[in-house]
Amino acid sequence: MSWATSSRTLGTAALFIVAALTGCGSAPANQTLAPATPIPLASSWRAGLFVGGYGPQGLGPSQTSQDPTSTVTDATQRALADVGFRTADFGTGYSVKLLPQGDTLTQSSLHFCGAEYPSEKNRVARRLVALYDSTGSRVGLTSDAIKYDTAAHAAAALAEIRTELSSCMANTVIKTGTTELVVNPQPTTSVLLTNLLPEAERVVMNELVAEPSTGSSGLIQTLWQQHGPYVVALTFEVDPKTPFTAEDQRLFNKLGGSIANRLTANVAG
Repeated sequence: MSWATSSRTLGTAALFIVAALTGCGSAPANQTLAPATPIPLASSWRAGLFVGGYGPQGLGPSQTSQDPTSTVTDATQRALADVGFRTADFGTGYSVKLLPQGDTLTQSSLHFCGAEYPSEKNRVARRLVALYDSTGSRVGLTSDAIKYDTAAHAAAALAEIRTELSSCMANTVIKTGTTELVVNPQPTTSVLLTNLLPEAERVVMNELVAEPSTGSSGLIQTLWQQHGPYVVALTFEVDPKTPFTAEDQRLFNKLGGSIANRLTANVAG
């Protein structure tokens, strides 16, 4: 079986790849977005499948994660925590924790299709957190809040993603060290777009990422929303054998609406 029609090398050990743009539907700019209320997690929120090569941004449990919410004192990190998802967004027994190096710029934020993203140099801070269940295992859900030096550069990051989405080939091989991952864009027609930021301030992507050497794979859905100098990526990752259900999409949309609310409430456009 041939895995690639194009191949690029990515120098970072922590891959976080995103794909497939949708452009239909949006909430009017003056619409009042849905209020944020806790989500009672159902069995549809399955634990993510680890995909080799993703490093600390990948799927599966992390042994060195820290509970960040109540102890954040840095003003910029506090602002980033305020626009991402939080433990209070979820049902009893779930917690949101900072991933290793998730409050540093040592890892890139944009990786789709192994491309170079000039906006990476314009980041000033980021906060990558994940959802954990009562056993301490990762659920396949992350929030990556990024602050850029200007609103124009935040908007440019979304524009760069859109450009790559239009040119990335199917079965693209991403190389990181000795690991090869194969990326395939997936349809986004099932993603609910109500209560999100307007179309100009969002990108929705689905991708299937596979590691041929191990046979592992993951289905990944990402919603990027940008307002002012901030961009927040909400990502849901599952085993492709149990793809996103209608309930998954409803809860994903509800979280996306909560983040949209926080961005418009806390950030000047």
